[in-house]
Amino acid sequence: MNTNYLFILSFLAFSSAEAFLIQTFHNQNDIPTQQKWHGPESIEITIDQAGSKDIGSTQTHRIIRESFRVWENVQTSNLSFKFTQNSKKIRPSQNDRINLIFFDERNEYLKVPEGSGIIAVTRINSITKTGEIIDADIIFNGNDFEFSAENLSVNSINLIDVAVHEVGHLIGLEHTPIDGHPRVRPTMNPYNRGDEQGQAKTLEPDDIAGISYLYPSDDYSRQIGNVSGEIFDSDGNPIFGVHVVAKNINNGSMISTVSGANAKNMNIGEYQINGLPPEVYKIFIEPINGDISQKNFGGIFSDFPTDFSSEFYDNIKFENLALQLTVEAGENLSGINFFTGSTRLGYPYVESTNQIANTPDQKGPYIVTAITENTENLWLEYWDNLGLSRQRVSMFRDKSGFFKGQIPGFSAGIQVNYRFEAEGQNSLTSFFPSGNYPFSFQIIRAKELEQPIIFTASRNDNMVTVFGMNSGKELARIAVGQQPIQMLLDSNRNMLFVGNTGSNFISIINTNTFQEVERIPTDNQPLDLAFSPDRSKLYVSNSGSATITIINIDNRKTNSIAIPNMERGPFGIAANNKSVFVTDIDANSVIVLNTDGSFRKKISVPTQPRSLLLDDKRNLLWVSSLKSDTLTAIGTQTEKITTQIKLPTIGTFALEQDIESGIVFVSAHQENALIAIDSQNQEILAHINTGINPRGIFVLPKTRKLWITNAHSNKILSINTDTFAIIDSFSTGIEPRGIAVVNTLKYPTVVSRSADMEIVRPSLHIFPNPFNSTTKILINIPEYRNYSKTKLSIFNILGQHINTLVDAKLENRSHEITWDGKDKDGNYMGSGYYFLKLVQNNLTIRKTITLIR
Repeated sequence: MNTNYLFILSFLAFSSAEAFLIQTFHNQNDIPTQQKWHGPESIEITIDQAGSKDIGSTQTHRIIRESFRVWENVQTSNLSFKFTQNSKKIRPSQNDRINLIFFDERNEYLKVPEGSGIIAVTRINSITKTGEIIDADIIFNGNDFEFSAENLSVNSINLIDVAVHEVGHLIGLEHTPIDGHPRVRPTMNPYNRGDEQGQAKTLEPDDIAGISYLYPSDDYSRQIGNVSGEIFDSDGNPIFGVHVVAKNINNGSMISTVSGANAKNMNIGEYQINGLPPEVYKIFIEPINGDISQKNFGGIFSDFPTDFSSEFYDNIKFENLALQLTVEAGENLSGINFFTGSTRLGYPYVESTNQIANTPDQKGPYIVTAITENTENLWLEYWDNLGLSRQRVSMFRDKSGFFKGQIPGFSAGIQVNYRFEAEGQNSLTSFFPSGNYPFSFQIIRAKELEQPIIFTASRNDNMVTVFGMNSGKELARIAVGQQPIQMLLDSNRNMLFVGNTGSNFISIINTNTFQEVERIPTDNQPLDLAFSPDRSKLYVSNSGSATITIINIDNRKTNSIAIPNMERGPFGIAANNKSVFVTDIDANSVIVLNTDGSFRKKISVPTQPRSLLLDDKRNLLWVSSLKSDTLTAIGTQTEKITTQIKLPTIGTFALEQDIESGIVFVSAHQENALIAIDSQNQEILAHINTGINPRGIFVLPKTRKLWITNAHSNKILSINTDTFAIIDSFSTGIEPRGIAVVNTLKYPTVVSRSADMEIVRPSLHIFPNPFNSTTKILINIPEYRNYSKTKLSIFNILGQHINTLVDAKLENRSHEITWDGKDKDGNYMGSGYYFLKLVQNNLTIRKTITLIR
């Protein structure tokens, strides 16, 4: 007996959820059976001669073959394909044992209703008893959809995206519920969303784990690890159909399964996640519902439970408090069990409300807090990695209802472990965390602090990650609220304020101990932060409630002010002595408020203003724009637009300024670039390529360095603010956003310059520019800088030194310098952009110069 099945790819605008699954069906004996090819080394494929009418046969055949190669190129699988001669006569059939790729241009074979949204169907015929696939056809809906080879039309579907997905079905893979950004969304997601087409050329870890599990290479099992366990309800009954996900903490990739997916060998509540590369993971469960639900699956995958909440291993609700489990190659991490709901019926429940991060503080004490249910007594047990200091102390409930306990100080280099023991009314006892995976933190050695320390808000991790700048080593992960985005240091750089957009509070982190010490509530979705000039107030834009929150730094009291006639936002925020400025992204305007939050004025600016930057020296407010190529400057005294600079990019996000040079830096998040702008002469100095989706920028005074986060490539770049060359880069947590740097060796004083502190600078002019053979450079030296040490140098776009034109003390007059386009060795330079850098005492001027050969 044979069994026939259909696998359908539909078009959808968006959805939400996350599993590599194998096509599994009940055979005639009601035994779940997985479908796969018996001889995967050479599966024969036949392509219909005509191909797609939209792109022609030649392009069609090339793309179809490339789609099969995407799967064939997986190194940990032995799957391969053999293409037979293209056919003009063969038509789709599930009984001819010919695996046909066909375009149904007239709806003769698919017979789908109009407007169904079905792009393609894979029809599989297998032997019911064994699950061996004996016939598979992929049929594309050419009647309702237009296919393209290179995504040249917004109305067309990129053929390779659909084809790679359908090949996954042909080899035996089910749909995956894993969703997310196109760069991490598995190919086997059931919907084609039409965003960033062509991404299917690169399989995601979930796809790779699936094909490798079905058709493993000889050494596959030695390269990967597995995680297994059971899922129970609160009464201890096993549950089928719970989505279990392993999330890599370093890159955010996910591989998952469903409890009972391999029911032939396990009971309905057991699960095993196969194909995990050796890494550190957080394991969680969640219901499969929403846009991706049981309607997207076939065979045994039905009746998924949805009456429970997502949680991480050991009944932990929040990801930033989740235990980190290490998976080793060739090993199975077993016993990772879940009980849906808070805990087992009748047992006490404990939930940690904070987590001690790695810390350089050796004195302690380290404070631990928790909330409980059905608990009479709670103890805190702690011990070091040497096993010499195991202690058990009572925790006591404070006025707010929280249990509190403390761990005394430990020496540098020691790892401290801890967990809770709770006793209920009926003397039943629970440990949290249970098993062999306690909470832990390390005491950081002092030598690790002999470098600038970088703090980044890892939005998708719900953490602030701490790095050593010179070593690039991750020192600590500080659990904060949900979706931390922006951060701001106080004047002494001892306290770091972090806005948690998903949790509606500001976290305060002690930068000396790396611990969250306080939380200040705000309105909905706190986003950007700004201090008053005297640092006595912190202003917070609440992007989900059309309000700002004003926090008194001394007593932590808050006051929220509603902004009239605002539908969404505010987003950007800045403050000086007389005004608070916020951006209204929908009204394309900057709102001017009095310092008490009362409305004063609205200023129209280019489309979707996002961030704000105060330039106190020039009395300017800079405004970035998400949807235009214009950087706007508003006079803070006149409250009118004074300057608009055209940028070489559309869409800008964060703004930051080098106080010494006056250079303004703006991140172009859509085009993966950082733009440097001379704010005095209002000209562009550099266009610097960054990682993917650059966001937060931080300039550390007196170091000639800035740092920029790249949200979609999970990296931080360090850039020289003199030459604009990239100095270094290192990996971060997932989706880094805000950034702050603390120089632990020296804290330079930052002074906000006012208009009466205007510094007379030397000037630099170039003509002609661009030039072909020679160009003249005019330097004007002001009177008070007579005979000051002056150096004029040329650098290429990589920041490499090309030539030094002046290195002398110049008197106060105009000086004309000629450059003939040669380097210091007399070699002619090629066409391109170069940078002039004039340094005189502590002032620096930069100009861009263009050489055309």
